[in-house]
Amino acid sequence: LHDIGMVRVINIAQKQAKLTEPEFEEIKKHSQYIKEEISKLDLPFELQQRLISVITQVHERVDGSGYPNGIQIDDIHLYARIISVADVYEAMTHPRPYRDRILPHNAIVALVDQAKNQLDTQIVKLFVDKISIFPIGSYVKLNTGEIAKVISTNFSFPVRPVVKIILTEENVTPKETKIINLAENSQISIVEAVDETKIETKDKKLLLQLKASRWWVKTDEL
Repeated sequence: LHDIGMVRVINIAQKQAKLTEPEFEEIKKHSQYIKEEISKLDLPFELQQRLISVITQVHERVDGSGYPNGIQIDDIHLYARIISVADVYEAMTHPRPYRDRILPHNAIVALVDQAKNQLDTQIVKLFVDKISIFPIGSYVKLNTGEIAKVISTNFSFPVRPVVKIILTEENVTPKETKIINLAENSQISIVEAVDETKIETKDKKLLLQLKASRWWVKTDEL
């Protein structure tokens, strides 16, 4: 519900190009439309007021640089600070009409950097601890030359998750399932995060799986 006010500026929000400054100022007004939109919902009055008090603050920043009121951390509701972190991560990891998405690993790095002055550092730390440096579902290249999908994280070793090999060093699909817990294998490590949209393989089934894993892909493209 935190972006429910967007229904009032949806035409601008769906623009297939980078927004102009006046357009962005108009988009920012969506947080002011929340009260009217929430009041239309069939919810108890007390819950409505609580929702309004939280989600109108989601775009505020701890240093006072956010909107609509430019308030700082002590005046921002805890729930709003939590949603802010998730909202920023979601925005970075999904494409926009004017830019490509940021890989989950790179988004985590950017999120930590942004926490220095705009986001609640404690909440960001908890978020990263849970999501991990290489989030579940992301893809990585190993020092063996293999491409793998992260299927589980190791809380004590965030840079050494559990991975499933999807392509061998010869760039073919492995004949048998191969799962590696990097926390238990010091000889194998992650070299870099991989954009699954750029993985090249002759395995059409794998390509379809990679494409289907991205929720923003239109069904007629599958």
